[in-house]
Amino acid sequence: MASATYNAHYDRESQLGIDLTGKVKLGTADRQSGLGTGENDFSFGAEVYKTIDRMTVFAGIGYTIFGDPPGFPLDNGFYYSVGATWKLPPRDSIGFSLDGRQAIVPGADPQRELLGFWSRALESAWKLQAYFLIGLADASPDWGAGLSVARPF
Repeated sequence: MASATYNAHYDRESQLGIDLTGKVKLGTADRQSGLGTGENDFSFGAEVYKTIDRMTVFAGIGYTIFGDPPGFPLDNGFYYSVGATWKLPPRDSIGFSLDGRQAIVPGADPQRELLGFWSRALESAWKLQAYFLIGLADASPDWGAGLSVARPF
């Protein structure tokens, strides 16, 4: 998976910003082994955020176009996210978000997940993030956890 975010607008006085993001999931998983669809998926979205002291609140919406695997139709659909982060001096942040997505299979439930995360700013603008999620709908995983590393440029 690869993604890129462009800061389309940021006003220093109001500390209000807008980001635009594009994402591609390459279909590298083996469809025959049941590891994925083997198709590429594309997403694009927008997020608005406002910083108030050490807290930043955010809300975003986007749309995903799924690949077309033979014999397994997937519905394209919207996704959303709302949440907040808090800066913890000197290099850490914590936060949460509520994320959801329309059902991608006809007759299935939509996804909803509550996500908690911790981030640490590393040297040379790199950032480490750990997260834990709890599923709030039948179409969501019961729970999940992970790590990510990111660097803006």
